[in-house]
Amino acid sequence: MDLRLGRMRHLFPYYLLALIAAIAVGCKRPRTNWTKGGIEVAPDQFVEVDYLSMGKGHHKGNASFKEIWKCSPNWELFELRVPANGTNVVWRTCGWPVVLRLYENRFYGVAFDRCSLSKPDQERFCRLRYFAQAGTILREISPTVFPRRLAIQNVMLDTYEFYCGSEKRTGLDLALKADPNDICFSHTLTAAMWNELATGSTYQDFERFGASTNLLKAFARTNDVIRLRTIIKYPQRSNPAQERPVTQLDWLLNHL
Repeated sequence: MDLRLGRMRHLFPYYLLALIAAIAVGCKRPRTNWTKGGIEVAPDQFVEVDYLSMGKGHHKGNASFKEIWKCSPNWELFELRVPANGTNVVWRTCGWPVVLRLYENRFYGVAFDRCSLSKPDQERFCRLRYFAQAGTILREISPTVFPRRLAIQNVMLDTYEFYCGSEKRTGLDLALKADPNDICFSHTLTAAMWNELATGSTYQDFERFGASTNLLKAFARTNDVIRLRTIIKYPQRSNPAQERPVTQLDWLLNHL
């Protein structure tokens, strides 16, 4: 009995890492932090975005969300207002915004929707939805007409460190490099977009089967993807506060 207990104690750190890995994938992935101080929508070009999160307690006062997006009762709704040419471009999404890019004077977006097709008390059905600017709003478009060069996540990125293999990595670092040769990159939302845009397969397929390194390399090479340089623009401070490092336990508590 003592031997068995000792063995369990010895294996506990590995169980904890396995739990963290399990939480890191699947539909829990968008529960992250907004970029700070601005979003890089094109190389070295930032916009300050006002956003409103419409949670379960707010949807009754905004019937237009329900009418337009037909979200389920789970409600993950956002409204983003992006300043452009003296006015605001408005993007209403049923799902977490994960891409906001500017290309040829037009804004494009991608949302990670895990509620509109989900049923209560069942596993969430997750999908990626694509948008393009039409006048002063962003409307949903088919993935086939979304500019493939823009498919790099730049909103809702994690900046905490986690282990991938023996290395410490961050979601921000993986998005900035967007390196198809990196096995850690193949598990990101950017890789999921590349896989869908290249093959037409769904996010659900990506969750089950992943994306091959050869496919990701071919996508990056063929489409000449436009990588960003910093993604996050931190506000300037006269005396920057020392931030406490994020530990695995902190990450686990914040993502349960």
